Amino acid sequence: MTSCVLVVDENMQSATRTAWLIRESGRDVEVAFDGPSAILKARQKKPSLVLLNTELRFMSGIAVCAAIRAMRFGAKPLIVAVSKQAGDIDDDELVAAGFDACLEEPIGNEALTLLLLSSDTGTYHSPRVH
Repeated sequence: MTSCVLVVDENMQSATRTAWLIRESGRDVEVAFDGPSAILKARQKKPSLVLLNTELRFMSGIAVCAAIRAMRFGAKPLIVAVSKQAGDIDDDELVAAGFDACLEEPIGNEALTLLLLSSDTGTYHSPRVH
C-alpha cells in the first residue's frame, strides 16, 4: 500500500507539477487549493506527508497546519511549509504551528525525494530543508 501525500497550494500550476512528480514515485496524491479543502482532505485521506503553502489567501498555512495537527488519525504526518519566502519565515513560528520542515518554492526533485523517503520512515526532524 502506498502512502498518501497532500499538496496544498492556490497556484494550480505549481500544485499540478508537484502532484505529477509525486505520482511518478507511485504515491497517491490529493491536491487542495485552499485551507478548508486541505483540512477536509487531510481528515478523509490521513496523509503521511503534507506539502503546505504558507501563503494561502483565506486561511493561513499556519492555521491549516495547526488544524491538521489537532486531528487524531494514527501516525503523525510530516508537514512541510512551502513558501517563496522560506528564508524570511520564523522557525519558532513554524515549530509552534506544528511544521516539521520548510522548503522554498519551487520544490526541487532532490528535496522532494528526501521528503517522500522521510515520510515513509518517519525519521525527518529538521525545521529546514535546503
